[in-house]
Amino acid sequence: MKKLNYQQVKSIFQNAILLSGFAMFCVAPMFYHNLKIWVNTNDQLSPENFQQLYLNQLCLFFILVFLCSIVGFLYQTRFNLHFGRFKQIKGWAMVGGIMGLLATPLLYFSIDSLLLTVRPDLYLLSSPFAIAEMLGSAISQEIILRFGLLTLFIYFSRLFKIQFYFPMVFLISSFTLFNIYQFLVNYQVIEYINTQTLYLLLASAFLLQCLLCYIYLYFGLIAVIAFHVMFNIRFLIYALFFTTIN
Repeated sequence: MKKLNYQQVKSIFQNAILLSGFAMFCVAPMFYHNLKIWVNTNDQLSPENFQQLYLNQLCLFFILVFLCSIVGFLYQTRFNLHFGRFKQIKGWAMVGGIMGLLATPLLYFSIDSLLLTVRPDLYLLSSPFAIAEMLGSAISQEIILRFGLLTLFIYFSRLFKIQFYFPMVFLISSFTLFNIYQFLVNYQVIEYINTQTLYLLLASAFLLQCLLCYIYLYFGLIAVIAFHVMFNIRFLIYALFFTTIN
C-alpha cells in the first residue's frame, strides 16, 4: 500500500471528526431516552449523576465512532468501497421505507404487540423521539458495524489471505447476536420472549444484517444509512397510531 501524504491524513481526520460529530448529534436524543429507560428499570440516579452518565456515554460514543470513521475513510478507496453520494438518499430511503412498511406487520404480530403491552416505554414514543430512534439506531450501527468493523474485517481477510465469504457469515452472525443481546438484556425483555419468538427474531435479524452488509459493500455508507433509517419506520408508525408516552 502507498503511504499517505500529509494532506490525505489531514483529510481523513477532518472527515472523521465531522462524521463523528454528526453521528453524536443524531444519537443524543436516542441515548437520552434509552438511558432514562435503563435508569427506571435498574436504579435511581440523582439528576446530577444522570447528566454525568449521559455525557460520558456521548463522549465514549464519539471516540468509538471517530476510530471507526478513521478505519472507514482510510481503507474505503483501497478496497473499492464507496462512501456514497447524497443523491442516493432519496432512492434508498424509499426502498427502506417500503421494506420497513412490509416488515412492520410481521414484527408487530410476532413481538411488538406483546412488548407494547408489557414495555410500552420502548415503543410508544412521541413523534420527535420516534424519529430520533430511527436516525440514532441506524447511524450508530452503520458507522460502527459496517464502516468501521466490516471494513477492518476486509482488511484482515486480505492481509492474511482468508477466503472472504466464509468468515463473513461469522461476522454477520456476530452483528446479529450483538443486536439481539442488546435488545433483550439491556431492555430486560428476555422474560417475555418464548423460544419460537426468539428463533424468529434471530432469523429476521440475520437476514437484515446480510442485506445491510450487501448494501454497504456495493452501494456505500450513505445508501445503507438511508435504507436503515427508513426501515425503522415502525417506530414512527407506533408513535402516530398508538397512545404516546411523552
